[in-house]
Amino acid sequence: MNSQLVVAIIGVEPPEAGGAHNAETLMVEQIRKSLEIRQVILIKPQERKINSHELFKRLNGFIRLLYCRWKANPVTWSLTRRFTWIPPSKFERSLLKKKVDVVFFVGPCDRAVELKRIPFMVTIWDLGHRDLPSLPEMSCDREFELREWTIRNIAMKATAIIVDSEITRDKLQAFYGIDKSRIHSLPFIPKVESVIHQVERETFALYPAHYWSHKNHIVLFRAIAKLLSEGKKPRKLRLTGLDRGNLEFLIEKTKELGIVDFVEFLGFIPQSELYSLYHRAAVVVMPSLLGPTNIPPLESLLRGCPVAVTPSARANLGNWTGVIEVDGGDISAWSELLTESGNFPKVDTTFIRSQLSAISESNLVKLKAIFRNFDSMKDTYV
Repeated sequence: MNSQLVVAIIGVEPPEAGGAHNAETLMVEQIRKSLEIRQVILIKPQERKINSHELFKRLNGFIRLLYCRWKANPVTWSLTRRFTWIPPSKFERSLLKKKVDVVFFVGPCDRAVELKRIPFMVTIWDLGHRDLPSLPEMSCDREFELREWTIRNIAMKATAIIVDSEITRDKLQAFYGIDKSRIHSLPFIPKVESVIHQVERETFALYPAHYWSHKNHIVLFRAIAKLLSEGKKPRKLRLTGLDRGNLEFLIEKTKELGIVDFVEFLGFIPQSELYSLYHRAAVVVMPSLLGPTNIPPLESLLRGCPVAVTPSARANLGNWTGVIEVDGGDISAWSELLTESGNFPKVDTTFIRSQLSAISESNLVKLKAIFRNFDSMKDTYV
């Protein structure tokens, strides 16, 4: 690999972003390893901070509407992008000053479309707007159109596209007609603790997820209500995460269903506290409708806690012990899991660690090949 190759890594959401932050942080670590730091200069530009958050939130709908109409209009696109005399954006000029050869976006960042001179690689974690277009977070405030515009434009031009699974790779190729040779599947790999502390497990169930509608908390609430109607005692359900527009609805549902005493909203908690909950929980439940991959099941299994996931998520967890497959809408099946007296299969943490280690090595091999391929292409031009 060219020792002068300069790679700019851009992305990494704040910790409050939840899964996006974890996925992007893990990707950065793998990129660093694959680039072999002695040969490559690695640049990670500072994030831009928005001070007037509340004002931005109030104007969000209007701003997004204007943005969508302006950027998605083919006439606007041709006028602002086709002519070579239009200078690069301030964003790209800052990268050119640093002599960046390629930009690696560790998330589906729409700033990639600003790049006129620098090639880029991009990460696309899911195609949720295509899978679940009826949900508010995928369709309201022109969200569907904005996601579609962003993914279509960055995917068509990207030198390489990183996805979370073969399932997403197949969808990206089917939906957008992109050559599979440019799409690379690199599964999530969470951090592995050197020492796993064994503690006595309690009876509660844990669901670490922000309060989005696609996280499908409601099926767990109805499962608990079903148990109570049958005179059975449910497990206490502990929920962690930030409100993404659905929290008020969920709180009202606990009152309506009479399950307030069995659901605990913990809010957003530090990662260390979440790890502690993994060690103590009886089971982690993940009825999320969006997939196929999520990091919490892997984090849970690494700490010896069994996990219940939907069939699409199970496809990425193989036949690992401790994984329970439950349909996202099957209230009866979730109620069985949430019965306090229920038992779960034991997790073979040694096996899980070995599997994740093998996947990590495979990811590094793939990333090195991606950069080698780019380097060979770069040799053909100045």
